[in-house]
Amino acid sequence: MVKAKYVVLWDEEAKEGLKEICKQIKKDAPEAAKKVQRSVLAKTRELSIKAEVYQKDGFKASNTGAYRAFEHYSCRVTYKIEGAQIRILSVRHVRQNPLDYQPVLKPSTHILHPGVVCNYDQLS
Repeated sequence: MVKAKYVVLWDEEAKEGLKEICKQIKKDAPEAAKKVQRSVLAKTRELSIKAEVYQKDGFKASNTGAYRAFEHYSCRVTYKIEGAQIRILSVRHVRQNPLDYQPVLKPSTHILHPGVVCNYDQLS
């Protein structure tokens, strides 16, 4: 097992974004919603080992490389590398326009996977 280099933290906006996307998918395809959720969470877990794997976020002005993003199952995940932490800032459908985000971390998060901090129960 590879040791995590980073702790992954989820901002409330990102949690809500993933929940909303999965809620919309669930209306037509409940199993697909679960698959999307599990897959996006797995991709963010991978960031704890290799944060620089994805490209710089092209929507962020004056980005020196700390802000990065990837698309997976029509979800755009934006995150920021801050020292030994990865902050998941937003999860939105790729058809949504990018917004300015005000990241807020709540103390209700906890560790469920080595290197990953998130209350995944709130994403269901």
